[in-house]
Amino acid sequence: MYQFYAAIQGINIVSVPLLENSNYQIDIDGFKSKLSKKSKLTFLCSPSNPTGHSIDTTTIYQVCESLKDYGLLVLDGAYAEFSDEAVYREILNDFSNVVVLRTLSKAFGLAGSRCGALIGSNEICEYIMRVIPPYSFSKPSEQTVLESLTEKGIEKSKENIKSILKERQYLENELKNLTSVKEVFPSETNFVLVKTTGAEQFCERAKESGFLLRNVDYQPTLNNCVRITVGTREQNQNLIRGLKDE
Repeated sequence: MYQFYAAIQGINIVSVPLLENSNYQIDIDGFKSKLSKKSKLTFLCSPSNPTGHSIDTTTIYQVCESLKDYGLLVLDGAYAEFSDEAVYREILNDFSNVVVLRTLSKAFGLAGSRCGALIGSNEICEYIMRVIPPYSFSKPSEQTVLESLTEKGIEKSKENIKSILKERQYLENELKNLTSVKEVFPSETNFVLVKTTGAEQFCERAKESGFLLRNVDYQPTLNNCVRITVGTREQNQNLIRGLKDE
C-alpha cells in the first residue's frame, strides 16, 4: 500500500528486492548503492509480508545507520506480536530518524477498523499531528478499538495469538506433505508462504474448495509462491483436503 499511495502522489519509487539465496534478507550493499540526496523516506517491513520472516536485527541497524543522512526510516511492525517485539524498542532508543508503525489488524483481528499507531520521537510525532486530517476515525471504529484495549480485550488477543501459532504449526506440517508444495518458508506472522509446483493451479484448486489464496508469483524472487492465511483447525483441514492429489 505504501508503494500504491506513493505512486498516486507521483513520488519516484526505488525498490530493493530481498536476497532469495540468503533467506530473503536485505541486500545491504545494493540498498546503500541506491541511496541518494533525493532519498527521503524508506519503508521496511519486519516481519516481512509476504515472506513471513523477520529481517535480521544487525541488518536493520545497518539500514538505520545508512539512513542517518537520508531522511526517515518507517519500520512496519504489523506482525510484531508474532515475533520479538523488543527489537522495535531498542531501535527507537538508538535512532531518532526511525518511526515504528503498529496495527490492531492482525493480532487483534480488527482489520476493518483501520486502526494503528505511529511511535517515534517527540519531534516527529508533533509534525505528524499537524498533518492528520480531522475526522479521520469513525465513532464505531473508536468504540471497537477502545473495547479491544481493555484488560479483557488484550487477554482475548493473547489467546488469539496462541491459537494462530498452534494452527500455523499444524498448517506448515500438513503443507509439507503435499506433492504440489516444494518448500514451506519459516513464518513469524499469521500466514505461511509456500513455493509450489504451479502457483496459478495451486490457487485455483484452493478456490474450488472455497478458499482464496494470495498468488505472489508476480513479485521478484517469489516465483510460484503463494501466501496462505492461517485459519481455524477446521478451515485448515478443509484447505489441505482440497489441495491433496486425487
